[in-house]
Amino acid sequence: MCSMAKVDPLIAQWLQAESLWAVSDNAGTRDRWGDTALTTERATGLAAAGDAAAEGDRVLAFRGAPIVEEVAELSGAFVNTIGTVITIEHDELGYQDGCDVFVIAAEDDRAADQSRVTFLRRLT
Repeated sequence: MCSMAKVDPLIAQWLQAESLWAVSDNAGTRDRWGDTALTTERATGLAAAGDAAAEGDRVLAFRGAPIVEEVAELSGAFVNTIGTVITIEHDELGYQDGCDVFVIAAEDDRAADQSRVTFLRRLT
């Protein structure tokens, strides 16, 4: 006779989910906005929970600071990044060390491999 180990129901539910997940929380934001705070969800290609938590922390760190809207012509396609935080490395924009931005709009020109990207960046 073979006996099987019992799996915690929450672990089993997590393992059967369409994707794995990690939750990031910011106490300052929660205290400031209370019940009106937004909860957002983002699917990524990250496989490790630690990497997902680090990405969540990066997104939370982006919010809560003064921001400015910018528009730039960038190489590549960006329509699929609308609503996400990405890192732009671009010498002409002064982002040679990388700048985390929140993409709010993008118009891809696939023939020219260019995109007109509208984004928010932290004002530092």
